[in-house]
Amino acid sequence: TRVCGAMLSVIRMRQPAHPNAASWAERALVLSRQSPDLGFRAVTALNWVLHQYQVGAHDKALVVLAEMRAVIRDSNSSPTVIVAASMAVSCCEALIDVSSYRETIAQMLTFAGTAHMLHAAKFGSLCWGVWAALSEGDVKSAASFAAHFEHNLDSLGLGYQSIYHQYRVRAALLLGDTEQAAAQRAVMVETSLAAGWHLNTVAALLLSAHVFVSQGESLEARNELDKALALAGTMRSPLVEF
Repeated sequence: TRVCGAMLSVIRMRQPAHPNAASWAERALVLSRQSPDLGFRAVTALNWVLHQYQVGAHDKALVVLAEMRAVIRDSNSSPTVIVAASMAVSCCEALIDVSSYRETIAQMLTFAGTAHMLHAAKFGSLCWGVWAALSEGDVKSAASFAAHFEHNLDSLGLGYQSIYHQYRVRAALLLGDTEQAAAQRAVMVETSLAAGWHLNTVAALLLSAHVFVSQGESLEARNELDKALALAGTMRSPLVEF
């Protein structure tokens, strides 16, 4: 069970074009549903959602939504489990279903605050909140989510740091502050590359290209776009290539 869950995580992060990706993903999900460890089930559900999302199988991604919502509502679920399950739910709501991700994140933060938790899963939900809010042009909501990263940035891993720096660049571009976007560009790309999640790296490279365009540096922008396209090609994802 743990091996399958770990394989799904690796495939989602680094090898979405793995020839056996679909079978590993299905096996991981089936076995996680048999596990008494609800936290493990929640993390596997998130990896399932993200894997199916980045290969463009959004209908498959949503098959875990109802069960993770049920875990959140279950009065026997611990705060840790609720926060972990919220990652998969808010991810579906923010990236695919585009519905009540704000409510899910607010509820998650209440549980995390009550339990005085500084838990990685808390920031997993906040990632999707930042992405979705910025996609809607809602800089105010994005800033409220990003504030949680700012307060704990030194203790967060590279993946979460990269999301925060992407937020800084995207918010600056939305507000027309191209100088601030340019100042954050290098660290955004550096942390995204170091974090190792291909989809996240593609997003960072595209943002970097936008920054270069805003500075009138078309050749550098094209170089970043070429890098993003090359990485998307290795993922063999029509969604990411598009």
